[in-house]
Amino acid sequence: MNALPSLQSPSALGYDPAIMHLANAVANQATAVREDRLAREIERDRPTMPSAKFQLLFRTLTSLLNVRDEAELPDFWFLLASATKKQEFGVIRQALDAYAHSPQAFIPQAPIPTPKMVSDLTTVTLVASHNDDLKTGIQPFVVMDGSEEFRLATLKIAQSYMVLSEQQLGIQLSDLAQLDVPKDLRAHPTTFYGLEKSLGMFGNLAGTVLGNNHPITTAFRSFWRAFLGRKREMMHHEIDERKFIKPVHILRNVQLLTVQWFQAKLDGDTPANPAYLEILERIGLSMYTLPTLPGALYHLIAPKQPTVPKGPYPNDSATVATGLSTLTGTIVGTQPNPNPNASVMSQGTFLSGNTGTGGASAGFTRNLIVDNELRSLLPPGVKILELLGNDPVPTGDDNNPICLSFHIKGGCYNNCRRKSNHAKTLSAAEKQKLSNWIVDQTAKLKARFTAP
Repeated sequence: MNALPSLQSPSALGYDPAIMHLANAVANQATAVREDRLAREIERDRPTMPSAKFQLLFRTLTSLLNVRDEAELPDFWFLLASATKKQEFGVIRQALDAYAHSPQAFIPQAPIPTPKMVSDLTTVTLVASHNDDLKTGIQPFVVMDGSEEFRLATLKIAQSYMVLSEQQLGIQLSDLAQLDVPKDLRAHPTTFYGLEKSLGMFGNLAGTVLGNNHPITTAFRSFWRAFLGRKREMMHHEIDERKFIKPVHILRNVQLLTVQWFQAKLDGDTPANPAYLEILERIGLSMYTLPTLPGALYHLIAPKQPTVPKGPYPNDSATVATGLSTLTGTIVGTQPNPNPNASVMSQGTFLSGNTGTGGASAGFTRNLIVDNELRSLLPPGVKILELLGNDPVPTGDDNNPICLSFHIKGGCYNNCRRKSNHAKTLSAAEKQKLSNWIVDQTAKLKARFTAP
């Protein structure tokens, strides 16, 4: 029996071409795998664009940053888009530090990013939904530190957040307690120089996140030049000497103008540049109106309720220390109490009316619509009773005595003998009469204690 032809001649069946075809297929597959790996590496090394990072939020981002094309976005957003979740905090902090040391910086001090700031920036939450939200978005209150203790505490929290966010498992629920700043360290600026630092850090934040050409940044830079230039002495006098305008009022004005601009953009409008510079101009023209503050800031301007010492109170022969340091430069001694019915506190503050000898403290009522012009006429450190001296209390249109404490100082006790006057709004004639009275009494007081 003859053998199969294929066994006698394997090449006759085409084994060689089959082997070559298989070798070529293996080689082609290896080449394709290598090319695919190289393409993935190139794509991985290529920076992520903001449009890919923020996707559905990208249109909101371009609207709030007032740009039409992705290429016009500030470099900050390209750095943030290329950062991983673990790198976001570090990238934001480095960007803020770099801007604070650049020629465009407002001051050489960068705001410290907080976990809330990182969350807002990565979710494109540049504006709060309510004007009284002081912790969200791009606004001066989110960068305000107020005290070195607060800044150190915030820096420690920032470091803790960076360590936690770079862990393999991320932030645990038990870690959140480490990210709280003690409330007693939360301080607002109360002086001109504290305000200057807070506004400068807000400018650095705006320049970093919004860019130097953004309407908010350019308008704020014009304000900043005037604030440090021709308006500097005026603002220092108003805040640290007259003390009629508080630093929180300026911060509130800047915050409201910033929020108003962002909200207009979200509504699809074309807002005008924020009128930051108008704040200084209105102050210079004595046309400035104090902004309404949220409840969280009211304690910075409202007088604190004095602590009433428990009785028995001093009698008619009590003496009062008259601190006239602003008029004479020294502390004058004691003088008889010119008002026998007044009760005297240990610090020389008089309570209108007779509180009795039972030691019960009287309630205190604040005048929420106190006339600031009247209040500014009263020399700092001078008590109402010192101003009154032995002269009669001025009367109003109804010929009844005016409660000086309520209408000048901004509050009085509920057991005041002139309590009925608390509910009365001063007329224009009464304001003028009281204004003239304060000026005359101040002149008398100064003459009395500066006479040889």
